[in-house]
Amino acid sequence: MTAVDVVIPAHPKDFPTLRHSVRGVLRYLEPLGRVYVVASEPFDSKDPRVAWIPETSASSLPTRAQLRERWAQHGPASAARAGWIYQQVLKLGVPEYVADVSPAYMLVDADVIWLRPLRIRVDDRIRFPYTQAIEYHQPYRDAYFRLFGILPQAPFSLTAHQMVYDRRLLTEMKQAIEARHGVQWWEAYVQAADPLQPSSISELDTYGLWVLDNRPAAAFHRQLSYLNVPIVPGRIGRAAYARDFDFVAAHAWMRTSRWMRTAQTCAWVARDALAGMKTAAPPAASTQ
Repeated sequence: MTAVDVVIPAHPKDFPTLRHSVRGVLRYLEPLGRVYVVASEPFDSKDPRVAWIPETSASSLPTRAQLRERWAQHGPASAARAGWIYQQVLKLGVPEYVADVSPAYMLVDADVIWLRPLRIRVDDRIRFPYTQAIEYHQPYRDAYFRLFGILPQAPFSLTAHQMVYDRRLLTEMKQAIEARHGVQWWEAYVQAADPLQPSSISELDTYGLWVLDNRPAAAFHRQLSYLNVPIVPGRIGRAAYARDFDFVAAHAWMRTSRWMRTAQTCAWVARDALAGMKTAAPPAASTQ
């Protein structure tokens, strides 16, 4: 079975959690090739399979500063979210600056900690093994419409902290975006994001739903179980979680005060409830 590389974009502030994430990848994922950490600052590891890729290597993509300046015209809140859209562009652009990345590779969020063995199954037929997410966010589907002119057929999200990408399928999707918008794929992607919406687009939903819509024969549903947690679990905690989950996502936002976490969770529940109540009427088409 062909080895699969793992790519983990990370901010330096994520490095303490990232070390747990990388150790989990090295221990549990197979068949494993290289582990590429994409960051603005060096990430060191004693394991020869781990390599640091400077963000500056992505010379064909916009920089974080360029996107921040671009979104600053919409206000300080939008400017602060420029890093969020920048990370998504970095993830979708991996083959453009990691030239030797494997034909199928897995992108993993920096706060994901693997708990038990996972065989990444890809071959000539199965090119997109996917996990359905436990959330549903209508703005992601609206952004998909702005990119492709249709709503996705699948009634669920694929934003589940990790995803296996096929380089050929990713190239096909980018070509479809460029053919429709007449600009580079990343320019169309940034235009499809709403800078006034805190979370308006998802690279996971964009790629995953496009594959399900356009190359369904390449997809295979393999549901991974996961949980969002407020702390990085220790050895005993990982063993306990491993009884029920393949991985946990140790989100930094969950380490805020309890009342703030409760308020944010309530807002998300209300958001998703409203999204589920909306009709299937498509959003306004992009003029870009």
